[in-house]
This record gives sequence, C-alpha cells and structure tokens, in this order.
Amino acid sequence: MLMILGAVMFAIGAIMTFSGNKTKVESTSVKTQTTVIDKQVPAVEEQSPISIKEPSSADKDSKKKGNDFEDYVANVLNSNSLTIKEWNKGTVTDEGAFSENALNPDMFVSDQETKINLNYWIECKFRSDLGKGGFRLKDYQMERYSDIQKSSKRKILIALGVGGSASNPERFYVIPLDSLKRFKHIPDKYLSHYVIENPRQNLRKHIRDYFFNDVFKKDKK
Repeated sequence: MLMILGAVMFAIGAIMTFSGNKTKVESTSVKTQTTVIDKQVPAVEEQSPISIKEPSSADKDSKKKGNDFEDYVANVLNSNSLTIKEWNKGTVTDEGAFSENALNPDMFVSDQETKINLNYWIECKFRSDLGKGGFRLKDYQMERYSDIQKSSKRKILIALGVGGSASNPERFYVIPLDSLKRFKHIPDKYLSHYVIENPRQNLRKHIRDYFFNDVFKKDKK
C-alpha cells in the first residue's frame, strides 16, 4: 500500500515539474520575441506641424493700400493713353517664394505716340501724411533702384500719392529717381515742383516735359 501511494506521489510531482518548466520556457520565449520585435520596429517620433506666421493686421492694411494705389496709378496711365508693359505685383507666398522680377519697380510703361518711343519704370508709393520731413526712399530701395536704372538704361519715376485714400489721393506727384539721388530726400517745401494737377489729363505731358527738357538735353551735353 505504501509502495502504491509513493508511486502516485512521484507521478504527481513529475507532472507539476514538467508543467512548471513548460511555463518558464513559454514565458522566456514570449519575452525574447517581444524584445526582438521592439528592436525591429523603432518608435516613430511624432512630427510637429509646420508653423506659418500669419501676416499682422498692419501688414495686411499696408499691402491693401499699396495695391489700391497701384490700381489708381494704372487708371491714370490708361487715361493718358500710356501702355503698361509690365506690372509687378510683388506676390510672395507664405513660405517666402517669389519671382525675381518682383524686385523691379511696380510698372514698366511705354509711350509710343511720338516719333521717339519713351519707355520708363514707375514705382508707386502712397503716404497718408509726409509731415515736414518730406519724402525719401529707404537706403536699400535707393540702392536697388539705382542699380536697375543703370542696368536697364531706363529712367525710374516715383509716383507718389499723399493724403486722402490710396484709391483717391489728395495730391499726386511724379519724382524722378535722379532727383532723389541728388538730394537724398525732397523736403515738403520743394515737393510743389513735382506735383501734377489733374493727373488723369496732365500726367503724360508732365512726363514728356521731363524727358525732353531735362533727360534728353543732358544726354546731348
């Protein structure tokens, strides 16, 4: 009887030992497999979205005024039967992409109703108020426009609107870049030399007078 009981206890112990070893083997296998998988598939870092700086309200307002004044100048040119050959809108994407010709003055204009074709650049500037300081270009603008005038061999004229609204300024001036190069800025008391009354009728005559009485005479000397 004792022998039978001992044999039964031995059999039960063997079964428990085998089950325990199997559990350890399976556990080790799963752990090893998990480790392998972790090594084969590295964690992917989450990419942060590209942040694009929104233009401020002041920038948007300045851009709108610039566009409105360019439209006004274009209508004035059209009223004087002057042809806009190029119109550089200065478009720039949110990420800074732009066309190189956007660095040129705003418009390239042609006057073809004379024996001598007049071709020149016009840069449009609007100011709500000039104050006593008069008008001047920023240094980098002066340098860039001077280089363009020299390389293109075409004069640059600044169409300046002051007061009122950008789409209907109170006063309208045309200032040759050469004048700004000589004086650096045009004080308010001298701006009257460049003002054009009723520009929709008189702009063309004013510009022709500048070329025939100033530019061409200097070229002959």
